Amino acid sequence: MNVTVKLIKNELKKIHKSPRNLIFYLMILAIVIGIGLMSKYIDSATSEENWKDQLENEIKETQEFIDDNPEMPIGVKEDQVKHINNLEYYLSSNTNPYEKNNWTFVMQALKFSSVISLFTIILASEIVSNEFAKGTIKTLLTKPFKRWKILLSKYCSMIIFMFSLYLCLIITSIIVGAFLFGIGDFNSSVIIATNTGYEQQLLIPNILKYFCLKSLDIIVICTITFMISTLFRSNTIALVLTLLLLFGSGFLTTWINNFSWGKYTLFPNMNLTQFMTYNFDNDNISMYFSLIAVILYSSLFLGITFYTFNKKDI
Repeated sequence: MNVTVKLIKNELKKIHKSPRNLIFYLMILAIVIGIGLMSKYIDSATSEENWKDQLENEIKETQEFIDDNPEMPIGVKEDQVKHINNLEYYLSSNTNPYEKNNWTFVMQALKFSSVISLFTIILASEIVSNEFAKGTIKTLLTKPFKRWKILLSKYCSMIIFMFSLYLCLIITSIIVGAFLFGIGDFNSSVIIATNTGYEQQLLIPNILKYFCLKSLDIIVICTITFMISTLFRSNTIALVLTLLLLFGSGFLTTWINNFSWGKYTLFPNMNLTQFMTYNFDNDNISMYFSLIAVILYSSLFLGITFYTFNKKDI
């Protein structure tokens, strides 16, 4: 175990010595500040003082839109009705949906965590393949470390790097949010649409839940990138294939859901944050089912990666 920890520390040093990876942290800081300034000065048309009047006007306008367009698609009409129900629940529970503080801003900033996914994918695509490209893999394997420990240290370092990016995003969001919007109450709440209706829940636990589920999503896709990079020894192939998979996942999920066996594949189970609300397509899939599927597929990908790396002639 001490050897593995030593290898992980060495990998993390190499990761953070790279100027490009340090730029990733600065980019996250810039994105958070940009989101905060836009939310403060551009998206500030809604006043917190008369939020009830604005909700009532929005409900009225949405209902008029439904009445004036009787031939609209059923899906669009259902979304409009859900929107009205959501706004009415805010009114009945006396909860201001336009309230802004550092906690609401953290939740807003977390919606941009796809940037973290991209940065981690870039690292996952090259953390192994670059060792082959530079020829340093042979030097690395001459040291008295088992192959699987070397590969494990790289995988763990990739995961730690992802969490460090997340930590940067959350801490900067709390600070920037507090500076621009003030420090919110720890009991700040949010209205969540569930399968049984609407619920008023504490905001901070929802932030933690979103963070955990989104982190698992990123770990899965980066595990795929890590596997491709190790199998093909090419960061370009790993990066391109992963991005194609990401951009095509929506189409693949829609197509696979047409089949009874679709829920047993990876794609419908990858977006774990869908279970925070009722807004997901396949009612036959539960969060626990998806968690098990994600863990099993990730284990399979890692098994293939470690087996190939241990058996491959280098």
